[in-house]
Amino acid sequence: MKLSKFLSVSLCLWAFSVSSVANTLIPAEELYKAAVNDGVALSPNGKHVLFRENKGDALRVLLRNIETGTDIEILSFNESNFTITNLDWINDQQVYFQREKKDELDEFIYDFSIKGDEVSGKFYRISKGRIVDLYPEDPYSVLYSRNKTDDEEYKELFRVKVNQLIGVESFSDAELLDDTRENVLMFFYDPTYQSLLSIEIESEEEVAIYTRDFDGVEWRKMFTVNKETEAILPIGFINENTMAVLSNTNTDKVSVNSFDIEKQTLGEVIFEHDKYDLVGAELDENGELIAVSYFKHGFYTREPINQKENDIMAVLSKKFPGYTALPIDHDLDKNRYVVALSSSSLPLAYHLYDVTEDSESLLFDAYPSLEAYQFPKSQTLTVKNAAGNDVEALLIKPQKDGIDHNSLIVMPHGGPVGVQEFDYFSNDIQYLVNRGFSVLRVNFRGSSGYGKRFQEAGVGQFGLAIEEDISLVVDKLIKEQSFKHVCSMGYSYGGYSAVMLAAKNPALYQCVVAAYGVYDLPLLFTPSNLRGDEDFQERVTKTIGDKENLTQEQSPVHLIDQLNVPIYVIAGKKDYISGFEQSHRFYYLLKKRNKDVETLFYHQAGHGVSSLSAQRREIIAVVDFLYRKLGFDKTALATNDDEKSILAEEEMVIADSYEFGWDIDQDTEMAIAYLKKAGELGHSRALFNLGSYYHRGIVVDKDIKQAISYYEKAGEAGYEGGHLRLARMYTFGRYVEMDFEKGRYYLELAEAKDITAELLFIKASLACKDAANRNLDVCIKNLSTKTIDNVTHKNNRKAAYELRKEFLADILTVDNFNENDRNRLISFAKREFYFKTLPIELDIEQSGELYYKEHEKFGRNGKYIERKWRESIVKTDDENHYVGAIFKVDPEGINSKRDDFSVIVKWSSAPTGNPENVSPFDASLLYGAPHYDWYALKSVKELETDKIYTLEVYDISLNLLLKKSFSISARESSEEVAQSE
Repeated sequence: MKLSKFLSVSLCLWAFSVSSVANTLIPAEELYKAAVNDGVALSPNGKHVLFRENKGDALRVLLRNIETGTDIEILSFNESNFTITNLDWINDQQVYFQREKKDELDEFIYDFSIKGDEVSGKFYRISKGRIVDLYPEDPYSVLYSRNKTDDEEYKELFRVKVNQLIGVESFSDAELLDDTRENVLMFFYDPTYQSLLSIEIESEEEVAIYTRDFDGVEWRKMFTVNKETEAILPIGFINENTMAVLSNTNTDKVSVNSFDIEKQTLGEVIFEHDKYDLVGAELDENGELIAVSYFKHGFYTREPINQKENDIMAVLSKKFPGYTALPIDHDLDKNRYVVALSSSSLPLAYHLYDVTEDSESLLFDAYPSLEAYQFPKSQTLTVKNAAGNDVEALLIKPQKDGIDHNSLIVMPHGGPVGVQEFDYFSNDIQYLVNRGFSVLRVNFRGSSGYGKRFQEAGVGQFGLAIEEDISLVVDKLIKEQSFKHVCSMGYSYGGYSAVMLAAKNPALYQCVVAAYGVYDLPLLFTPSNLRGDEDFQERVTKTIGDKENLTQEQSPVHLIDQLNVPIYVIAGKKDYISGFEQSHRFYYLLKKRNKDVETLFYHQAGHGVSSLSAQRREIIAVVDFLYRKLGFDKTALATNDDEKSILAEEEMVIADSYEFGWDIDQDTEMAIAYLKKAGELGHSRALFNLGSYYHRGIVVDKDIKQAISYYEKAGEAGYEGGHLRLARMYTFGRYVEMDFEKGRYYLELAEAKDITAELLFIKASLACKDAANRNLDVCIKNLSTKTIDNVTHKNNRKAAYELRKEFLADILTVDNFNENDRNRLISFAKREFYFKTLPIELDIEQSGELYYKEHEKFGRNGKYIERKWRESIVKTDDENHYVGAIFKVDPEGINSKRDDFSVIVKWSSAPTGNPENVSPFDASLLYGAPHYDWYALKSVKELETDKIYTLEVYDISLNLLLKKSFSISARESSEEVAQSE
């Protein structure tokens, strides 16, 4: 058996057993979540199941006693950067697993004994080499390689007892199979042909694959590949003259290909995943592909491939009618099977099937949180096309008592040649259906699974026979079932097809979602799209036909005038399959003709997004587009507070995408628009973020009253930050009149929810600044490092320490401390920050109005250019425009760069017409070594007009070292910041 035989089976086909709730909104977060239970392996004696449990940052390996149903933990990690990439039984008492952390890979063997539901054992780390493979002929042996002790360029290959490997028995008794191979990257074992294979470095550019009989001596070279231009990894023999290999030479993603050993050429693509590079694959004893593996959302995933009906498959088909039932593991005698059960309406579940008793039982669901929901099943349709072929289609409609907008989404598949729509569980489809859409998928000419003739009939039929087949099915469906709205939506070729359907049927389609598509077919033949590779060009030709035969009517860029419906174009700027230029050019032409077009362009994505969070954001954005363009009221979906919260969270997902620029361009105006939608639905963080925009006057006009209102609503809705922000504003007197009672009131409201470092800092500030209720013990305790560490996670402590400097600076500038209290605070600050308190002076380097100029050479530091003094500084939106001072600290009698000192920087503001009405604006504590430049600067962009801002710099004893005022006047559109050398 192969080492990766029984790994994770987080299939693209999900499944589980029983569901309950049909007419409720399903949160996108639940549908786009990693499997909780996976990596299932059955013990050779069939008595125990080994599996992984993934819950957030917690990863456990569990052993289930099948007879009692008890789960026993044998391994756990509490760090999210760990993953188990391989998990398998060696025999009934020994388990092998790989643990990966970033680029580090460790191998372990767990040697244990089981008594009832109790397990005792020991872990052994394999430190000097690697296990090449298990050895099926002997369950107590493995194939193992390590560097030769006298020459690291050579590797030794052993057949070794597991007990010899872990030191229980002497390694000297291990059987040496080979030590003659030089510069070996890795060994392989093919149990079907009982052959050894090695990958070896031939030169700086080339690697070669060699093979020999297991019991033989002589190695023979099979083929050589160029490391720079080719990636080929052998899997095993299909037959004596053909190997199965992993390669991306002729495909975008690493896929399973055949390789002709005699001709030294790659053959057909046996399997290519639509989203992920493959990292492994398995063949059965007949050379048939039975499984592939890849990393799905960071988890090592094994997907069984059902290419033929064998005896057990026939039995399982009868046992589980209406489901896809795939055997993923079995005991040594093949009496018990672990079965992955799935259908279009059921996410993945693992069952145990007992052959002798003809009985089955549920082991566990891969996605337990989805048990609460009921998903609709697919319906099948068949029409006969003009060529006389039966064209099959799958339709999924909303539940009878669920949300139903009587709207159809026609969803052509990608490829288009050699790809097939299956009756599998799709989170995208189920999300669309749950939001009220029916989804139609068609296996048109070119689809696989219907014979070679049907598949080849799709070659060169972009915009022609393929769309004819789709339209035939659509026409039949809308005659039988009337739909108020029809839209098209697709990915890759499906994106192209979605546009073509709307262009050819303008009276039928009302909107289009086109993702990662091609819209100018001749552009595919340009050198940049062909990688300069004749094989790749031939592959393109086999799909879309000869370039000379293409017509303008087959390319959407030439059909712009026929597209009069809203179009949503989704693309990745690193898409090297379709090419980002395809989508960008299509969007440009649509925009130029004043068409209703919107885009979702990713900076880092390629031919689709791969992470669960990105997929969730994308489908939420798609449904938002559909609702807006079809005139549906999203808020009407909520029938209770829980559903209202679901909608609010999904509006917030869009808001966050724009606010933080999650792989798209930041757009604050769009962020605020969706924050308002989420806020209207009661989302507490949305209300807080809206408050912060009105507080700062970003995009919206500054409105402190409105900001306070949003902060109060956020706090009332459960967001602690809302009440904390108000407590801080009133305690500091920022933008509001200082009011310690209000500060204390809001602080108590926040404290009822959670204790954070910021809350303790505000409490410290109140205890120090409020002279009538001053308590220095409370103040100092809440500012101490010990207190911060007690309430803050280690990953957040650095930010907490920085925030403390602002609070401490504000406290130290209070002028009503008595000498004893001030000395206590100074001593505390000195202990916490380790700075000296000798008398200091400032050497002013630059001050006033400054402009930051980038260095002409990349990687070099820029410089601040001081502008000539003027009484009033005109506000600009230039991010490089500053006011303030740059200085050096000059301590008395010290000429060392190793001693740290500190200064307090205080900013205040006053209206230009009332300079006596001074309000605190900002404070910070700067500390570090003297003789370096220290910066006390404010961005002019963030300052208000018709205000006078005053900068004061004090030493730690509150001796004034610098004071300078700046008047900010209204922005003039023609005014620019001058750069003077």
